[in-house]
Amino acid sequence: FSSPILRARTTAEVIAEANGAPLQMDARLQERDMGDWDGLWFDEIQRNHAELFAQWKADPTAFVPPGGESLYDLRDRLQQALAEWLEAYRGQTIAVVCHVGPLRVAICEALGLPLTRHRLLTIENAAPTRINYGRHQNNLVYFNRI
Repeated sequence: FSSPILRARTTAEVIAEANGAPLQMDARLQERDMGDWDGLWFDEIQRNHAELFAQWKADPTAFVPPGGESLYDLRDRLQQALAEWLEAYRGQTIAVVCHVGPLRVAICEALGLPLTRHRLLTIENAAPTRINYGRHQNNLVYFNRI
């Protein structure tokens, strides 16, 4: 499964081809929707939307940028996707290619960490992470393996 965004899709295509596996795009794997702020630099947001920027910095997890979504919204769509895949592919290995935000959320959720701690996880570009999902316990097998 892959985010349909080009940088993720390109990586996923290489993985799928190397493993002879089908590739499915899923928009639920996209990065957090920053709405009207998408594509803007932080200093530009801070300069032009100082009050909203301060709210975002105070609580980046719950804050919803204009026209966007909170990190909780991202978590909800990701959990829905994971629940579907875990049911459909029980006992099998699947590869998921996504972005920093969804991966941070997946790790927090798998390990029972508060979502407010997501920024403590530094994710390297194209560095695999493996999570085993169990009926009673999840296991972070490796993280940022290069």
